[in-house]
Amino acid sequence: QAVLMSSLAERIVKIDSKDELEKYFRQSNVLLHLYEIGDLDDFFWPQTEWYAIKDEELKTTFVALVYKGAEPSVIIALGNETAPGRELLQGMYAKKLLHNRFYSHLSLGLPAELSPIYDVECRGLYRKMGLTNPAAALAVDTTGVVRLHTEDLQQIESFYRVHYPGNWFDQRMLETTQTFGVWSSGEEDASSRELIAIAGVHVFSTTYRVAALGNIAVHTEHRGCGLAGRVTAALVQSLLAEGIEHIGLNVSASNAAAVACYTKLGFEPLADFEEIMWTLK
Repeated sequence: QAVLMSSLAERIVKIDSKDELEKYFRQSNVLLHLYEIGDLDDFFWPQTEWYAIKDEELKTTFVALVYKGAEPSVIIALGNETAPGRELLQGMYAKKLLHNRFYSHLSLGLPAELSPIYDVECRGLYRKMGLTNPAAALAVDTTGVVRLHTEDLQQIESFYRVHYPGNWFDQRMLETTQTFGVWSSGEEDASSRELIAIAGVHVFSTTYRVAALGNIAVHTEHRGCGLAGRVTAALVQSLLAEGIEHIGLNVSASNAAAVACYTKLGFEPLADFEEIMWTLK
């Protein structure tokens, strides 16, 4: 086992070339790798490290992103080929590239390589979906949906604390102007109104023409009224108008209502993956 780990470690390389990474992900599956491609943008790039495993012909067979902009750091390792993904994780551990505690998005079948070494806290099975029929979202009436701005931050955070606790919201994403919401109606005093639906982005890059939607939520007392579809459609319409060519999102695989909503808007499932918190034993 020690010899195998040492051999795998020798095949692990750090990649610092954006062009090399972009070429690999676009040749693989653009919609599956929207997060990775978007993180090549200058906005995210300083918070990233990239590791790959190569075959005997020095061809890259799997890439893992280590995102350092969160605490703990997040590793994203996704792909259709399980074997090189497992070898990459083993090699990264052998080279001491994995922290004692980290979060991960891993393709199915990859976590087995680390479970003997780390304590595993599964956070759920998620589904990647990609926009393949933009006409569906473009056809939605988004009356009442408005663009949210940095001055709305306090109410946005208050909304998420109550109606989407535990979500990962980066307030810097408001600077992209790609966050949309619906305010409660019938309030004469603007200060007393409240948000009842929000949709934003986790990743947005006009340079690489990709976006990943995120933090889509509806007020608990207003669910089942179509607000999620309207606010998400408004966001998609805005992204398309900005020249974004590839749009995707992650959704809990068990959230049938959300999956149905996104399907109606023109998204289709790509692959399932697991979100896991790892702590060294």
